[in-house]
Parts: sequence; C-alpha cells; structure tokens
Amino acid sequence: MKTKLINLLACILLLSLTQCKEEDAEKITYEPKNIFPDFYDLAALKFDKGSVNDFYYEYGFSFQFLNKGVIKNLKVKLPDNQTNLRITIWTAGTKEVIKTFTIPDVKANVEFVLDIPDLEVEKDKKYTISLFSNDYFFYKKGSSAVSLPVTKGNIQITDYHSQGFNTPNATPQYPTIFLNTSIWAGELSFDFQRME
Repeated sequence: MKTKLINLLACILLLSLTQCKEEDAEKITYEPKNIFPDFYDLAALKFDKGSVNDFYYEYGFSFQFLNKGVIKNLKVKLPDNQTNLRITIWTAGTKEVIKTFTIPDVKANVEFVLDIPDLEVEKDKKYTISLFSNDYFFYKKGSSAVSLPVTKGNIQITDYHSQGFNTPNATPQYPTIFLNTSIWAGELSFDFQRME
C-alpha cells in the first residue's frame, strides 16, 4: 500500500513538473528588433549623400521573415521636412497593398517612429515596404552591386525597389525591382517581434 501511494505521489509530482515546463515554454517573449543598422554594414553600403526636392520615387525593399511574428512600428529618416509621407506594405508575390500609413509630419534628419497596431506577418512569405518621397538619403557600395539576399537574425532582405515619377501620385504604385544596383535609398525600417 505504501509503495502504491509513493508511486502515485511520484506520478503526480512528475505530471506537475511537466505541466510547469510546458507553461514556461509557452511564456517565451522575444524582444522587438530592428536589423537595419547592421544591414548597411552587412551589405557593405556606406552613406553617400542626402538628396532634397529631387524626382519623386516610390522606393523600398522586399524581405521575408524566418519566423512568424509582427511588425511593431515603422521608422523613417529624411534629409528634409516632409508632410503626409506615405509608407506602404505589400504582398510581394501579388503586389497587393496590405496597408498604407501616412505620417503627418517628418522633421529633417530626425528619425520618426510610427507605432502601428501589430501587423502579423507569416514565416517565409515575401513582403515589400516602400515610401513615396522626393527626399532621400543615398547609401553606396562603390562601383559593385549590392549582393542580395542579406540575412540578419530573423529577417532576410531580398530585393531593392525604386520607381521614379515626375509628379506626386495619389495612390501607391508597386515599385520595380532594381537589379544590380550599387546604391540604396534609405532610411526606412521597422521593428519586428518574433512570435514563435
């Protein structure tokens, strides 16, 4: 009888410990991260210059996540003041707009962070982010093309996009993939929080 009681208590204890471990595993919270400060170094891109009141461009990049997660915010820095700056997130495969955001006021040379409702993104699905502006910073990689993809942490940058316009356009237009480029117009980024 004592042996059965001891065995029963041991089983209950073992089940309790297993349940606690499973609950602890479910409680892992990953910190939001922005890989873009490292991206410029990994892609061997160096700051070149700022361009103000130039042609209008819809420019940005395509990317995919190596884990399911959420985009927490959008970050942009321009060399000039700008109002009603448009940033669009697209499904790269279909070129459909997922969401367009408007930033009412961006100050020159100051990073603006737009907190957004968590935007859920899928693992291994390709997305594009672009902004529409006639002000931008240029990064350059000498005379050779930027080697893509570049992977850092949970994000892989796959393509650079740029599409020029003579005048402001009212609606977002998916920018063309710009192959073999040695320049990169920035600074546009976001914080990503892994969920699995």
